[in-house]
Amino acid sequence: MNRFTNELFKFVPRRFMPTQHGRRGSQGRPQTIGERLRMLTTRYGSWRHAAGIVLSEAAEGCRNETAWAVVASAAGRGIPEDVVRQLFEKHFSGWEGFSKSELASAIERTRPVHQPSSMTFIAPGPEA
Repeated sequence: MNRFTNELFKFVPRRFMPTQHGRRGSQGRPQTIGERLRMLTTRYGSWRHAAGIVLSEAAEGCRNETAWAVVASAAGRGIPEDVVRQLFEKHFSGWEGFSKSELASAIERTRPVHQPSSMTFIAPGPEA
């Protein structure tokens, strides 16, 4: 997942979240949404709680990016889809532009794609 996001940021610039300087625990530098989610998960010991905070902080203009960061993080951690859907329904319901079909599409895009192995095993013949 980290390799994918690093490659992605070569084409799509990172948008940082504003941080309040002087806040306890603030390192004085802006955080990406993913970094904030990781930091809050570590701090509270709960991905669900951290994701709820990040989603509740989403502002106009960065909701799609926030949504993608949360969905991608959930996929990387193996968080069940129903947990992700509940979080979005709680924190994004009523937002113009939020739809269950877009959320379903984002979740679907984060699922790993099964690719058959390039190795082919051939059973040994009678002479083996």
